[in-house]
Amino acid sequence: IGPNGAGKTTFFHLLTGTLTPTSGRIRFLGEEITGLPRHQIVARGIARSYQKVNLFKRLSVFDNILTAALARYGGRRFSLFGKPAGLAAVHQQVERILEEVGLTDVASLQAQELSYGDQRLLEIAIALANQPRLLLLDEPTSGLGPTEITQITSFVHRLAQNYTILLIEHNMELVMDLADVISVMNFGEIIAEGTPEEIRHDARARQAYLGGDLDDA
Repeated sequence: IGPNGAGKTTFFHLLTGTLTPTSGRIRFLGEEITGLPRHQIVARGIARSYQKVNLFKRLSVFDNILTAALARYGGRRFSLFGKPAGLAAVHQQVERILEEVGLTDVASLQAQELSYGDQRLLEIAIALANQPRLLLLDEPTSGLGPTEITQITSFVHRLAQNYTILLIEHNMELVMDLADVISVMNFGEIIAEGTPEEIRHDARARQAYLGGDLDDA
């Protein structure tokens, strides 16, 4: 968490290869990934969603997820009986993800036909198609109404049972309820880190939010 302009999304850009750090190194699961192109970082198990929905609007929900699932294999050729997994197996993976995110009933719709909340879910589904070890979610409730926020919050709770999640979020109710560890960033630096209860009472975290109540930040 942190105020606007703290550097949270820039941090995600560095982790995923969108930006290259000018100094320092990035290591993931014991391997240095500094400066690797995005597709190689995805292949190593880091996937993300974005602040602004980033979809193929004219493709179906199913095909949006399928495109991500196929891209993970780096352009290898597929057939129903081919290796490494076969196109049929990839389709089954997409169907499992659709069920996991609750979009099975709208799988044939174009992405642009979905509600904004469902577009958010679809973007997370696309990230899941990369079979991540680390899932980065950048403000998944941004722009949503109360009902959609409840839907996304419930979904992220379920995801957290099976995935390691690094979350950027301004919805403090969600953060305090979900997080095991909270890091507070300000001006590109981590100024506080701890459990939700520790951060709730941390003077540095409160100061970063201009003295406001973290429950309302």
